[in-house]
Amino acid sequence: MMNGWPLDGKSRYHTAGEFSERPVKSRVRLPQNLPPPTGFGPPACVGMSRREFWSTNMSYSDRSVDFARDRNYAEVTRQLVVDRVKIGRIVEVGTGSGAYLSFLAGLFTVELRGSDIPNPRLDRARVSHPDLIFEEGDALSTVQKYGSTATRFLATFVLGNLATHELEDLFDRISFANASLTFCAKGTADRQAPALDDPYHDYIALIGYARLKIAHQHIRASRSDPSASIYIMTVTT
Repeated sequence: MMNGWPLDGKSRYHTAGEFSERPVKSRVRLPQNLPPPTGFGPPACVGMSRREFWSTNMSYSDRSVDFARDRNYAEVTRQLVVDRVKIGRIVEVGTGSGAYLSFLAGLFTVELRGSDIPNPRLDRARVSHPDLIFEEGDALSTVQKYGSTATRFLATFVLGNLATHELEDLFDRISFANASLTFCAKGTADRQAPALDDPYHDYIALIGYARLKIAHQHIRASRSDPSASIYIMTVTT
């Protein structure tokens, strides 16, 4: 057992890409279309679903970040650099404006790709960074398409936009593809009823349930919310 989640050793798959039934968990399962996070966006965003908000809002993803100095991105970059000999391709899900992927292009010579749901930021990424490859696709379909032992998936501050069952499927697909994932996200352990406007996931439990291994981890308290932590982790099979 891990945090109340059964690890019964049963196969999670019938065939490639087809997921078996999971044991019923006592944890709260959040709805798929969550409202946008509190404090983001103009008044016009009120009433939008979380995905509608991220599809139309351009300010957050395009905000100015010094990726070399920002301590969150600096740790993500460190974990990637440490594993560079193992990485044959980097695929960033939820790439937004593509700014971080462009930063990584100065450090890595491997193939770099970015994916995101259709939105104006993705169109701008293609214009701003014509030397990089950007595609339309959500996190699950992207992992399904590019999953391999040589692929390092990357997700910075986007996993919180997924519902719990979507995140379970994402980690399962990472595991099934023998791929790896480096992510940065706000989360918390054993949050039984996260607020709908800012859901936190128990990443340690989710990783354990998918039988992934933690290769690197950096967990620290969130400045904006004392009840949460920033998880910067690399998980592999």
